[in-house]
Amino acid sequence: MENTKKTFRVNKTQNRLKEAWTKLDEACGLLYDAGMLLERMTDIPTEAMDSFERVDKSSIVNCRDIIGKMINDDVKSRGDIKHIIK
Repeated sequence: MENTKKTFRVNKTQNRLKEAWTKLDEACGLLYDAGMLLERMTDIPTEAMDSFERVDKSSIVNCRDIIGKMINDDVKSRGDIKHIIK
């Protein structure tokens, strides 16, 4: 019975990690799209653009990549190659 609980906990953690990775990946895309929209606008206040540029987007990308590596390392250790995140 103990082994079943541990497997459930690992699966639950993996699902949460995958959900977090997906949300971070979406955030990266949304921030990129928002930046492109702001750059195309002619009457955007300088303060708004400066504020957007100060957002540390690289931290979001870095966090997403670290979580992706955690997921992939676990998947590889189980030999479940079809679920690797790219």
